[in-house]
Amino acid sequence: MQEGLCERIEGAIQSREILQIKGVLTEAEELSQRVLTPCIPKERIEEAEKALRVEILEAARSMVQDAVKRCSGQAALRRDSKEGEAAAAFDPKAALRERRRRRRKVEAVG
Repeated sequence: MQEGLCERIEGAIQSREILQIKGVLTEAEELSQRVLTPCIPKERIEEAEKALRVEILEAARSMVQDAVKRCSGQAALRRDSKEGEAAAAFDPKAALRERRRRRRKVEAVG
């Protein structure tokens, strides 16, 4: 059980999925409260917490950058333009997918 959870923590960190990391952290905390002796290495939990913070900050940074791009792009368009309406539609999930795609591309090159 403990080894399986450690493997899931490692998998969640590698996946860089915020909800997955948060889920395994919650599971590890619940398991730690149910047993008398620590069963998940504290270092592993700290790694997951750090990865969660990094991913949240990256997602927030990406969303702010996308919002700035969208706003600066809209200023160049006329108000009655249909392109302006399309530019106003912002999909945070799409922005996050794009950020991850760019990161994988950079990691593949570097």
